[in-house]
Amino acid sequence: MNLTDLDMAPDVRRFWWLLPPACLALVIFTATQFAAFFEGDGPVVLTDPVNQQYQTGPAPTVTIDNWAGDVRVAGARDNLVLITAVRRGTGRNEPLAFEDLSRIQLQMQQEGDHVLVQTWREVGGGNSESAPATIDVTVPAGARIEIRTNYGKVLVTGVIGGVTVLVPNGDITVQWPRDVPFRLDGTGDLNSEFKLSPLGKDSALPAYSAGATPAAALLDLRAARGKINLLRR
Repeated sequence: MNLTDLDMAPDVRRFWWLLPPACLALVIFTATQFAAFFEGDGPVVLTDPVNQQYQTGPAPTVTIDNWAGDVRVAGARDNLVLITAVRRGTGRNEPLAFEDLSRIQLQMQQEGDHVLVQTWREVGGGNSESAPATIDVTVPAGARIEIRTNYGKVLVTGVIGGVTVLVPNGDITVQWPRDVPFRLDGTGDLNSEFKLSPLGKDSALPAYSAGATPAAALLDLRAARGKINLLRR
């Protein structure tokens, strides 16, 4: 039977010409679904929260060295350091997101009255912003805080033991009690709700607040490409 006979057939065989484009469409659809299965529609985001706490004295030193991501620190009355660290990975599909997340390593430890929270990224694909860790820490109000994060925002509130922050790419906000004197140093675009007395003639930093003495807590705030917000609490 040739094509002419099929055209003249009295049954569904006369619609033979619909078969080739239908088969082609089916092949294209199957290939598309197959590729989507492996590539993913993306982005997929996975998170991994970790909680830890340490008993300390009223004035511990807390160091937070974060590869990338926001850091928030709040002072409290208890002699405890409470930590919540959340790693995040992003990818076109779940396996790639998990691989991205796995590259961020997390370490938390205590030695005496010193608590360290540290993240770092293993060598691999992606960049330092693609797999950050968000770190929230509650500390005794008298704690001294040391923070570094490559990419992210830093917020410190209710801490009077001194604050050192280094953020190459991000903003720094410190909410400081209005009746606690302090000394201020650092670099960045400063916005202060406190009246400051500069120590130098050409710059607002270093400076000090009313009533500050050489023994007053030091705020060393360095935001190379960001803003420094010094707010009354």
